[in-house]
Amino acid sequence: MDDGSSGGCSWIMARFGVFLAAIWVGSSLGVAALGAGMAAGGVRFSAGDIWVLLIGPAFLFTTWGVINAMILFGWLWTYVRSDSMSVGSLGALAGLESLFVMLGWVEELRGAWGVAVGWGTWILLLAMLSTALWFVRQWWLNRWAGELAILHAENAARRAALDDHKAQKDGEGRSQDG
Repeated sequence: MDDGSSGGCSWIMARFGVFLAAIWVGSSLGVAALGAGMAAGGVRFSAGDIWVLLIGPAFLFTTWGVINAMILFGWLWTYVRSDSMSVGSLGALAGLESLFVMLGWVEELRGAWGVAVGWGTWILLLAMLSTALWFVRQWWLNRWAGELAILHAENAARRAALDDHKAQKDGEGRSQDG
């Protein structure tokens, strides 16, 4: 027996999962930009250091953590309670989280070249994320446009069949009157 609440609970859990994914993507984006800046500043990495990208959210625990926690709580509250799942809001959240990673670890960038490469890479990665999210949004819009076009065609066919049936009925009524 389904009381209808299981769909609501799974919907909230799915939204929470997407929220966490946006945080993970954003923090990993910030870690990648930091890595590029640190490499440009002279820090050498081994091939095994790539795993750091997987623990990107751990880089959020900095002096900016309290501000970030307050913003995340407000964002989560708004996100779970809103009716729409906006791709733009998820991109903004990911960008904000990457900014908090960059601000918390910017002192690890060595020299002007390291700082320039780090922030330049961050801007480039944000542009790439924005472009990807724009393509996802276009895909969603095109998917719905295709379904609406099919529905429009089915409605036109139904309307033509009803008009044809009505015309035949009117024709029969006139031939009986004459």
